[in-house]
Amino acid sequence: PTGWTAKIIHPEAVKKMLHYSTGLTATVELSQVQGWRYIFLSGKDYYIWNTTSEQGWRIINVTSREELYSKM
Repeated sequence: PTGWTAKIIHPEAVKKMLHYSTGLTATVELSQVQGWRYIFLSGKDYYIWNTTSEQGWRIINVTSREELYSKM
């Protein structure tokens, strides 16, 4: 999707940061090009995390990466 990339810089550090911040085990899917937000998968649910505001949300009505990409 425009403005996002699947190439995560320091993916293990991002994964640890997301776990520390959310308590969830994360598989990072996308990073915003500016690096402020991440979309990750935990279990069967997708989430978006904003590192600036330290807030996150579960993304509803998405069951696959392809569906996620098409809705962005």
